[in-house]
Amino acid sequence: MPVTKALEPRSGFAVICAVICAVICAFACTVTDIVSSSRQYPPRLAKEGSMRSRQIVTREEVAVRGGAVAATRYHEAQAGVECLHDGGTAMDAAVAAAFVACVIEPFNTSIGGCGFLLVHDPATGRPWSVEFPTRAPVAARPDMFRVLGEAPGSSLGTWTVEHDANSLGCLATGVPGTVAGLVEAHRRFGRLPLHRVVEPAVHLARRGFRSDVVYDAIAAAYRPLLRRNELAASRLLVNGEAPLSLLGQRLPQPELADAIEQIGRDAGESFHRGDIARAIVDDVARGGGVLSVDDLATYRPIVGDPTWGSYRGKRVATTSSPSGGWTVLQALQILDRFDLGATDRDDPERWHLLIAALRHSFADRYAYLGDRDAAAVPLAGMLADAYADELAALVRTEPTGALHTEHQPWTAFADTPLHDPWPHDPGDAPAGSGTPTDGGRFGTVHVNAADRDGMLVSCTHTIGDVFGSKVMVGPGVLLNSGMQWFSPLPGGPNSIEAGKRPLANMAPVLVYDGDRPVLGAGALGGRRIISAVTQVVSDVIDHRRSPQQACESPRIDASERVTFVAEGVGDRVVEALAARGHRVEVVREDHDHLGIAFANASAIGLGPDGLIRCGVDARRPCEAIGF
Repeated sequence: MPVTKALEPRSGFAVICAVICAVICAFACTVTDIVSSSRQYPPRLAKEGSMRSRQIVTREEVAVRGGAVAATRYHEAQAGVECLHDGGTAMDAAVAAAFVACVIEPFNTSIGGCGFLLVHDPATGRPWSVEFPTRAPVAARPDMFRVLGEAPGSSLGTWTVEHDANSLGCLATGVPGTVAGLVEAHRRFGRLPLHRVVEPAVHLARRGFRSDVVYDAIAAAYRPLLRRNELAASRLLVNGEAPLSLLGQRLPQPELADAIEQIGRDAGESFHRGDIARAIVDDVARGGGVLSVDDLATYRPIVGDPTWGSYRGKRVATTSSPSGGWTVLQALQILDRFDLGATDRDDPERWHLLIAALRHSFADRYAYLGDRDAAAVPLAGMLADAYADELAALVRTEPTGALHTEHQPWTAFADTPLHDPWPHDPGDAPAGSGTPTDGGRFGTVHVNAADRDGMLVSCTHTIGDVFGSKVMVGPGVLLNSGMQWFSPLPGGPNSIEAGKRPLANMAPVLVYDGDRPVLGAGALGGRRIISAVTQVVSDVIDHRRSPQQACESPRIDASERVTFVAEGVGDRVVEALAARGHRVEVVREDHDHLGIAFANASAIGLGPDGLIRCGVDARRPCEAIGF
């Protein structure tokens, strides 16, 4: 198969962002200055490779004993660490970081969004899953969006909806869960008063956050859509234009500051059953949406047991709601049948196995997964040992090219699944169509936090698409675009139904050695999260890499028909993969600051001696801070 060399994966949005970033960075001369994990500016560049030098961005590891936070931006990590300094728990830190993210990363998340978190609670010695997914409003219907056909140029076979109504505007909004979820997690596992935890977010919203070159680029690309909503344009743009970080421009959000401050006082009561809720519903109704007061008032987060998988004798926990974590567990189950520890980074076999396991798992994801409370989903079958044996046998015997043949493994979109896990599942197989869904490339944030008492938190939250629905309502709340995660076609496991949870890409995980948590990990980056988290877990377990080494290692992404391969993987591996039949596209990682090709991963490891080791993606504006 041919190898495509590209600065960015081919997409209109990627080209726009690349051009904008290039112009901005030409003036700033600081392309890599925005990337940080241990307050080291600029990043250290290590020369690797014998065929030709390749720049690999790397970071010094943050290794501490008092407590630490690994987050997407400095202000998020700093807010969390301040909570730890004040005697708070890792949950206080994670919730503080999450609320700050809702202020300074409006293209990624919002208090009008949703998410999932896992926490190891040292008081009970067990993990808990706190899930706050979006749900379809009660007034939602399976045929509420008019499907025009397959999306032109789509690499996934997703569907075009008239007026992009499932991703743009008030009708795209699902019931938000972020406030309820974070408040409940804090109530159960926090120690500081909630009003103290949200203080940094209130301060940043009132004063305004400074734009950076990433925000400049994304705001410029989405400026025409943001301008359609007066409040969004006034708060997220500067005089209707993208901000310029070189000018030190700030973006205050006074309405959002008031809303978060009120949430801190009343534990979210106003957001779900008070004046904020009524203001949200009134504005949504004026915009043609169907979100109701009852939808907000009756929303409850889910707190309970996680879903478990295993890898190399270790237990891996993820969410119980439909998420990318399920696909991570399945990919790891397949990889568990191969000795990746006997390979090294320069071994083409290692990369082939990763690609194959992920592609087979993605095929099942799009064919079968959805809300188990509303549809028959063979999750037990997909995670069964016997089924993993079957798929591993396919990896060993099938021609590699079959993985990249047109519509494979995406034949799920044509109602012709590649595999059948139902014989391994105790449930009854239903009739139904596949599960086309495109989670985009941005619209997500991840934070990890750990404290000296052994609490470990892995939390991913999102607004859906970039800037969500592009609608900001009166209380300063940017609304999610959660309805885009459903299939707009009726009759499938992920089709729209009132109150149903859509299939999400978020994949927070906790890894256990016996009863001891050893790793919390996750990523942001839409469907690319799944490939990234799978590789981070494999790197730590199979190759004994530190969390920092695992998060900054060159990666592949197998979520589309073409496999994106980081340039740092090396020419020899790329050529060997192409010779085996893989369709690969090489991406320069120093041109992927926006996360077009690879998700932005972070992790925290806990040692048996109490050492807390952080890992963040050194190619992105990330931070790990500890003490």
